[in-house]
Amino acid sequence: MSVGHARCKSGAVMKTTHLLATALFAAAFATPALSQARPDPMNDLRNALSAIAGSGGRGEQAVHAADACVAAYNELHAEGTPDSRTVSHAPFGTLKGSSHTLGEIRDACKATGKLAGLQKFTDEIQGAVGSALQQLKGIKREADMKMVANTVAQCNKAVDEGLAAGVPSDYAIEFSELSERAGWKGTVAHVKVEVCAKLEAAAKQTGTDRLAPYLAVGMKNDKLKMITQNADQTYFQIAGGEVTLDAKKLAASNVWFMTYDAGTCASGKPANGTASANRIAEMPTIANAALRSLRVAGKVDRNVLRSLGASTSISRKPA
Repeated sequence: MSVGHARCKSGAVMKTTHLLATALFAAAFATPALSQARPDPMNDLRNALSAIAGSGGRGEQAVHAADACVAAYNELHAEGTPDSRTVSHAPFGTLKGSSHTLGEIRDACKATGKLAGLQKFTDEIQGAVGSALQQLKGIKREADMKMVANTVAQCNKAVDEGLAAGVPSDYAIEFSELSERAGWKGTVAHVKVEVCAKLEAAAKQTGTDRLAPYLAVGMKNDKLKMITQNADQTYFQIAGGEVTLDAKKLAASNVWFMTYDAGTCASGKPANGTASANRIAEMPTIANAALRSLRVAGKVDRNVLRSLGASTSISRKPA
């Protein structure tokens, strides 16, 4: 009986030994696989930095890459990697060199992510500044001062909304000078004074210069108002068919026309010479007379400004 009992024990020991060896064998081969699957935060960091550089720091890609960068930094920090550890990477954001500390990289990634999220606002500021610089370049020949006023308003609005949303005041903007655009280099903090206000001042001076010859001949009231309100008008037509912006001639004329090109006369016949407006609508001037023109169904009406005190009737006969 003792022999049989010994065999039982012996068999149990052999079975246990066999199972232990199998487990150790499996573990030996499983360990490398587990090691390979283990995350490498330093590699994740480098990949994130490459993605930021590839995105140019703009758009959703930059936002996601910046988040990944900060997440990789947090893992490295949790493992005990010091912030002084330097990492080689492609330049991006404010990091112009090829090697920086983890602390510097963390801060740059956060700033890049925030700025990329504000791209809508920075784009609007860039666009507003570009438009303002273009109009500033050609302000002396700019016809539509209302458009200039809108550009000034949009310039100020873009800056105010951008700063309120979190765009850094030191966000840099640069436009090289071109034949059709003035050049400028500065930060968002200086846009309103150096660009928006400068365009507004130039527009006011241009308006003053344009009115000077009309004021010099004593033009006032409705006529001066028409000149002011229609600063984009390239010319007016006076009685007799002459087109002019001459201050003396306009001051002496009681009727002005605004003319536009049209293909045919009201009768359906082609217009002679330049295809000018062919229908006349009378509009007596009142205290607040307005000059306007209206296009209807391919034909163009010529509206008439009649000065106060004038009593000449205007024919409606087609040209």
